[in-house]
Amino acid sequence: MTQRMDDGHATYFTFGANPAVKFWEKTVTPPGVEGGGENDTTTMRNANWRTRAPKKLKTLANSSTTVAYDPAVYADAVALLQINQQITITFPDLSTVTFWGWLDTFSPGELTEGEQPTAEITVIPSNQDASGAEVGLSYADNAPAIPANLVSVDGDGFVTLEWDSVAGADAYNVYRSTTSGAGYAIVSQNSASTAFVDNSVTNGITYHYVVRAIENGVLSDASDEVEGNPSA
Repeated sequence: MTQRMDDGHATYFTFGANPAVKFWEKTVTPPGVEGGGENDTTTMRNANWRTRAPKKLKTLANSSTTVAYDPAVYADAVALLQINQQITITFPDLSTVTFWGWLDTFSPGELTEGEQPTAEITVIPSNQDASGAEVGLSYADNAPAIPANLVSVDGDGFVTLEWDSVAGADAYNVYRSTTSGAGYAIVSQNSASTAFVDNSVTNGITYHYVVRAIENGVLSDASDEVEGNPSA
């Protein structure tokens, strides 16, 4: 069951022991990384200063979060408590942070008519998998690939652009500027085509173009820039 009430944000937790249970964050501090302070390396041979060195081990800090949830998954949420498992945080851009840990607290707030149910949860990273092996945090950038091989062909009062399709992309945005590397404005939005003819140009002016792919509402980084120089 993955329903949630309307409103809220697209960021959510997914628990490996039961991926159907999701919590959508209202406010969140993702788990931070702590170095653990310093080791004192001062010896009797130090003449003027005490010396220190960083510790070798890192600590993945706890994540305490206010989340929206579906009351229908209450029992499933309670069943997740104190189980060491893979936990994934998915952000609005579809990038993910995955680590091993457990749900330590699940504290539902007051249910009020007309308001979204919320709960306070605390996740504690364990940094070890089910076998006891040490496992660190992993990050995955799930944005679409950058459109490749963008080329331009100049014409009289127009510039034609073509580029390679991106696997999984739903559409493309084309951006134009008269300044290289800055000041881009959209001239074609949410088009499924891998070609675009820009008819709103003036002969004798140099234009700069980039393209970005779109997948599930997430934009890729911009392609390499190409120039267009329409002329008679």
